Amino acid sequence: MVLSSLLKNYAPQPQFVAPNPVFDLELRHVSGPRSAGDVTRYGLVWLVGFHLLVGLVWLVARLAPGATSTRAGDLTSEFLALATLALTLSVDLYAASATISRMRHLLDSGRWDLLRLTALPGDHIVAAEYALTQMRTWRIMIAETLFRLTGLVFLALLNPNTALMLVIALPVSLYLMVLVAAYLLEPRARIQAVIAFSMAFGTRIRQPSFALLAALGLILALRLAQLLVLGLLWYMAFDLMNTPGSLFCLLPIACLGVVCLFYTVYRALERQSLRQAFQFAMQAHD
Repeated sequence: MVLSSLLKNYAPQPQFVAPNPVFDLELRHVSGPRSAGDVTRYGLVWLVGFHLLVGLVWLVARLAPGATSTRAGDLTSEFLALATLALTLSVDLYAASATISRMRHLLDSGRWDLLRLTALPGDHIVAAEYALTQMRTWRIMIAETLFRLTGLVFLALLNPNTALMLVIALPVSLYLMVLVAAYLLEPRARIQAVIAFSMAFGTRIRQPSFALLAALGLILALRLAQLLVLGLLWYMAFDLMNTPGSLFCLLPIACLGVVCLFYTVYRALERQSLRQAFQFAMQAHD
């Protein structure tokens, strides 16, 4: 099942090289789906709800006085674009806020010092908190992913001829499958980076509000940089369309290059932030 294959990436299966008692203890206080089956059932509810919501938006737009099918489709597409952007920013803000609140609570309450007195290495403690924070954000990550899937389904239904042309053009369809997969899996890679640098800000900046502002500034900077790159790609696409063979070679390669760039930045930011979070946390009360 496509839904199961997609959502298995969000199943709560963090891996540790050695047993991690901090993770095992705190896991009891984390609510939400615990198995791959629970995640799939939870996601199915969201998927049905999102389809009903978008379908209702299209129906309202279509029944409006003087509306046409084309106009209703355009309004629905605009709704999907704005709602996806708003949901993405909301998920980022929630992840950053939850992470910073958690880290400041551990440090200010003295629980972090108690954990450091155990035989568990410091990097294992940071890894446990990183995994637990991801689990706390899984539900909203699933919601964002499925809303993106809903948007792709409705865009294909609203533009059947274009969708069919992309599917039957074999080289383009293969690239398209990769781009769709990257688009649907991007929330997890992005949230992992957001949680990581929020942990770094939360351990270094004592005031939670200032730490959240710093995280929000980095989130907006990332978004602006992405919009700039996508804008350049969109501008280049019109020039490449006039080049023979660009539709089957140059343009797909450029799109895949942008995808690789985004994921590389996410991964590098995640690693560097976790390293900084570990260093700051170990020095927090020395």
